[in-house]
Amino acid sequence: MDKLAWIVEDEADCPGEGQGAAVVFAHDAEQAALAGAARLGVEVECCSVGRAEQYDAFAEAGEVPLERLLDDGWTFPCHQCEHPLEAGSWLREGRLLFCSEECRDQKAADVSTTNAEFLEFQARVKEARPDLTWKEFHGGWPILTPVGHFTFPGALYGGGRVKAERNGNLVWMISAGDMDAWELYERGRSK
Repeated sequence: MDKLAWIVEDEADCPGEGQGAAVVFAHDAEQAALAGAARLGVEVECCSVGRAEQYDAFAEAGEVPLERLLDDGWTFPCHQCEHPLEAGSWLREGRLLFCSEECRDQKAADVSTTNAEFLEFQARVKEARPDLTWKEFHGGWPILTPVGHFTFPGALYGGGRVKAERNGNLVWMISAGDMDAWELYERGRSK
C-alpha cells in the first residue's frame, strides 16, 4: 500500500483555530503531521499523530466516508445549526451533513437567497454606473459580501471596487494611486 491512514489531533494547549482531529493519508508519521496540521489549521508542533489501520482501505479514495467516521464515534456539526450529529440520525447533501430536513432546507434557502442577492447586486451597480468598465464580480454562496471591480478612463492602478453592506448600502472604494484620476473623471461627468 502506497499511503497509510493516520489520525492527527490538535493538542488542547496550543494556540490556533484547530478543528480537533482529522484522518490523513501519508507515507509516514512526519508527512501525516504536516498534512494534518495544515488541515486542522495549527502548527505541526501542536499535533499528535497515530496510525489508523482501520482506515487504510480508503487511502486510494483519499478520504474516509463520513458515514464510517460517524459510525466509529466521530462527531461533526450540522452544516446549518452546528449541533452535533448523532450516528444514524442525519442527512447528507453532497459533502454537507445536516441534523434534519429543516436544516437542509434552510441551508438551501440561504444559498438561494445569497445567490439571488449577488445577481441583484451586479444589476444594481451596473445600472447605477453604466459609465464604468466592470472587470469582475465576486459573490454568491458562500461569499456573503458581494464585490465588483471596475476601472475608468485615466485609471492606472486598478481603478476601484464597490461592495454591498448587509444593510444594502453601496460602498465605493478607489485605489489610492487612482484617486486624482477618479476625482478628475467625476468632475468631467458632472458637467
